[in-house]
Amino acid sequence: MSPAMQRIRFVVVGMQRSGTTVTHVGIKDHPNVTMSNDEVWASPFFTKGLSAFTGGKESYKQRRAGYSGLFDLLASSRVTDKTTAFGIKSAIGNRQEAIDFTNCIREYFPDVRIVLVSRDDLVSQHASLLRAEKTGEWHAWEGQKRSA
Repeated sequence: MSPAMQRIRFVVVGMQRSGTTVTHVGIKDHPNVTMSNDEVWASPFFTKGLSAFTGGKESYKQRRAGYSGLFDLLASSRVTDKTTAFGIKSAIGNRQEAIDFTNCIREYFPDVRIVLVSRDDLVSQHASLLRAEKTGEWHAWEGQKRSA
């Protein structure tokens, strides 16, 4: 990769049970993309950033740098010379998380690209959520199961 070429940062985001995981898996398999292996929770990442792990007394400039560094740490651990884009996935669980996510992206990540996942059939989405809560099986494909 030439020094002049900038890697694209992106976030896969959507409501829970909307298809963010399958989108994440599909994108992450591309040879020029790297992503964190798992979901980044809206809170504390998009609400507190590094201050979730520190005293939280950083200046605006330090907070902005902290968000950037934390994003890069989570998303780019497997970056190679062929990597042109790296990102994270976050599934939003409620209205407040959506507001926090939006405010954080606007404030600290003006250059990040958003991959918005939407599921048009809200009844099926809700039924999927209820089934996952009842069974504890949140993701299951190729014989794999993931519990809460």
